[in-house]
Amino acid sequence: MAASDENVGVSKQIIYGGKGECPKFEKNTKVTFHFRTISPSDSTNEETVIDDSRTMGCGPFELLYGRGFKLAIWERIVQTMKVSEVARFTCKKELVRYYVLVSKSLRDVAKQNRGEKVEPLSSHRCGAALLGCHGHQSTGYEDLDHLQEHSSDLVFEIELLSVENEGSYEKGIWSMNSDEKRDLIPKLKEQGNELYKNGQYLEAAAKYGTAIGCIEILESFEAPGSDPEKALYQMKEPLLLNYAQCKLHLGEYSNAIKQTTTVLRRSPNNVKALFRRGKAYALSLKAREAKVDLEKVVQLDSSLSQSVTKLLHDLDIEQKKQDKDDRALLQGKGFFK
Repeated sequence: MAASDENVGVSKQIIYGGKGECPKFEKNTKVTFHFRTISPSDSTNEETVIDDSRTMGCGPFELLYGRGFKLAIWERIVQTMKVSEVARFTCKKELVRYYVLVSKSLRDVAKQNRGEKVEPLSSHRCGAALLGCHGHQSTGYEDLDHLQEHSSDLVFEIELLSVENEGSYEKGIWSMNSDEKRDLIPKLKEQGNELYKNGQYLEAAAKYGTAIGCIEILESFEAPGSDPEKALYQMKEPLLLNYAQCKLHLGEYSNAIKQTTTVLRRSPNNVKALFRRGKAYALSLKAREAKVDLEKVVQLDSSLSQSVTKLLHDLDIEQKKQDKDDRALLQGKGFFK
């Protein structure tokens, strides 16, 4: 690609020259790079940064070359670069129509990394539907919705970090196919279980979280309520419960509540989910919510009554202590004479 070649819809501006020669790109070569996606200058001469991989929360982008990545223009532009090179590529809108899909996927991954819930599209999940073949659907991100409704040229500022030949790197989830993801899930669960047994709750949570992420990527290709989607959820439910248990040990009660609530939406009588959410509520001193969950636990499984009684007793003690502390604080401020 020439420094400027409007005939192919792309112009390139080198900001910082790279090292050596351009690498050889073969199928399954892993290309790692940071990127900034920019909306070109408008009438006010101001550029708008849409995404920046350094701040998104999912790390530098890893592209497996020659695997039919949906945003094909990225394969085309990185093969013109040297390692450590930084360059800006202005691309015609016809070449970047799938960027909305890529950006949504990356933002969703970043949300999952933060323990936040990602809502799937309400109906058609294919790229064509998202891009408007059946009418525009919300991506869940206002700026991406605007971009899919008002397509425009985009600028990609790329810093090429590394180029690795197949066999010299460990595959990341993003680059795995569906079968590879399915094979990885039970391995991650087993690794998480071992870490949990050793009291390594943070590391165990990371394994469970990665497995959940794999399943949610697979779920995104299945219709809600279909047999394949139900089968995937059955794999995900124990992972959500294990993840919640780790979060309880780590004192991250709101996250434990979030994961168990996800389970209870599908399985309202799941005793483990009710008990763990009730415990998280109790440790958060949310007495009313804790009692609702824990009383239901005893109704469903009377063998847990002793554990529930202890939790509620401890909650009552902590609640009284908190009330006493609050009263002392208010008295000190002159609320009670």
